[in-house]
Amino acid sequence: MIKQKLVKDLVPKSWLDLSEINSIMTEVVIKNKSMLKTLDSYKDEFFARVDYTNPKYKMESKDYDVNIGPKYWSSDEHLKWKLSMQSTHTGFPEEHMACPMSNIVRQRPDLKNLETRIRDGFAREIGAHSAALLNYYPPTGSVGWHNNWNAAAYQILFTWSRTGDGYFKYYDTATKEVVTIPDVPGWQCRHYYFAGKDEPEEKHCWHAAYTDCDRLTLAYKFIGEAALALRGNLIEELESDE
Repeated sequence: MIKQKLVKDLVPKSWLDLSEINSIMTEVVIKNKSMLKTLDSYKDEFFARVDYTNPKYKMESKDYDVNIGPKYWSSDEHLKWKLSMQSTHTGFPEEHMACPMSNIVRQRPDLKNLETRIRDGFAREIGAHSAALLNYYPPTGSVGWHNNWNAAAYQILFTWSRTGDGYFKYYDTATKEVVTIPDVPGWQCRHYYFAGKDEPEEKHCWHAAYTDCDRLTLAYKFIGEAALALRGNLIEELESDE
């Protein structure tokens, strides 16, 4: 039986402990005013320039069925099914409803500069290898259970929520619990190591998310053990009041 655990205030763990990095989804409190200003500038420009309520930008997976309810894809029931079928899992989120920035730019080439600044410019600024995800999620947007084992990397995820009506979930393989991290209005940040398919099962990070309000997610990859120092410096900078 999958247990439930609600996390309202995860205590950040040291990025220096590789065993912790490989087993704990760690929350980062963003205190750095300059970093928040940069993130807010991307968010504000996105909502000012993008006709984000236009349904033409939505991308839904072929298995996405709103008739069973959009929260189903992040439910315990669906996770049990995913775990039972994980030998066939690709690593990608196979059930989702979102508006990827790449799909928006495909139809709005005038927004290419904004995408490039967020994807490439911000990645360079924070010392990341590359961007893994740039998505807008409309109300009832979601991403089903998946584990990213097709693209093993250390990642930092930035999430912005308009009202906080949403959540991020992950499956703690050590405790066999589903951990729910509620969204809050504004920016949140977390980091984790997403293990490859050939790595031990206990390192695989099954996760999912759902929102009832506007939500942005930016994810960046740090490749290899040497990247830990860069990521550690970033985390220290994010948590700095300066």
